[in-house]
Amino acid sequence: MAETRFWSLSPAEQTEAVSLATRRLRRADYLLEKDIWVDYRAAVSGRLQLVPTGTAREQLAEDHRLMVESGVLLDDWEPFEELMDACADLERRANGR
Repeated sequence: MAETRFWSLSPAEQTEAVSLATRRLRRADYLLEKDIWVDYRAAVSGRLQLVPTGTAREQLAEDHRLMVESGVLLDDWEPFEELMDACADLERRANGR
């Protein structure tokens, strides 16, 4: 997948990228308000989950792909699977595994 730099996009493409990012942020805010809650007991008892699974992981991967393609992720972006690997490592360490 080719990396696209935001500032190298045309003004119309920049507007489209910002619009996409805004829609994604609104969606994320909605999900945080409606669907996601934090289980603090799990977070401190070795059951913290940072890496999403199933549909949540698929949606996050798609969001990442769209942000890369639209230029929202500037400079050196990490591939999605590398980000998930880093989150999995942090999850293991936080859970004492």
